[in-house]
Amino acid sequence: MINRNYKDNVFRMLFGSAEAKENALELYNAIAETSYTDPSELELNMIENAVYMGYKNDVSFIFRDEMHLWEEQSTYNPNMPVRGLTYFSRLYSKYLTQQHINIFTTAQKKLPTPRYFVFYLGTEEQPESSVLRLTDAFDYPELADVEVKATMLNINYGHNRELLEKCRTLKEYSELIQMVRQNEKTMYIEDAIDAAVNACIERGILREFLESHKAEVKEMFALEYHEELTRRDLREQAIKEGLEEGRAKGLAEGRAEGRAEGRAEGRAEGVFETLAALVKEDVLTLADAARRAGVTEEEFLKKCQDLDK
Repeated sequence: MINRNYKDNVFRMLFGSAEAKENALELYNAIAETSYTDPSELELNMIENAVYMGYKNDVSFIFRDEMHLWEEQSTYNPNMPVRGLTYFSRLYSKYLTQQHINIFTTAQKKLPTPRYFVFYLGTEEQPESSVLRLTDAFDYPELADVEVKATMLNINYGHNRELLEKCRTLKEYSELIQMVRQNEKTMYIEDAIDAAVNACIERGILREFLESHKAEVKEMFALEYHEELTRRDLREQAIKEGLEEGRAKGLAEGRAEGRAEGRAEGRAEGVFETLAALVKEDVLTLADAARRAGVTEEEFLKKCQDLDK
């Protein structure tokens, strides 16, 4: 049983532990298109009390002249650059202390270059690669003196094939997730996880890792699944409340993990404007929005276009 104040996830176990430095170097080489062979050069650099969404899902390390931060995300989150900003500030503070670097001098101090990657494993369609920017959150990005970029890589099965072929561990992790999702269509989630783990072991997919951590991996997946269901329920409730508020006031607020921002006039068009906002925020798909409005997708799009005129 997992007995911690936080919950690790499988990604962190595969790439962020002392025993997994070879995996981390393998993934580094795949990203950077290098061929380094000595994992002892890689220095893990995690902030041990940094918990995000209830999980320690970060992997941070210093390798040569770079400081890397890796995050796995099962839900698209455009706010990851904010996470990176706060995390890197702590990493550099730690680095300055450990290296006894005095920044209150006239001499320029050299620092490792920050690299930030988000590995996306959600079910919503996302591009192979995209860049999330902190300045996208600003009303006047052209005035910003600070920028943080996160490169988001879609590592779902069938995506970024070249990257996954270069990193066997990442590829097999993606295959494991895909098996769980396929099994889930016809099984209870605990059975789906168990069957996927057993199948991977039989086929040699993450065999050594899964044989050593089978019970823990199964529990982690089950915990994440049930917590995601809870978040979906909360999101659905937020959407419902937002629609009701839109009918009454012409406002649909939704920042509680899926409650989309929307401003609509308190008239008949309010519901359509609110649903359109939810689609733009990727809280609802076009199909879901049209279903809630009681129209076809084509009618929904036409109505939205009429409202924009």
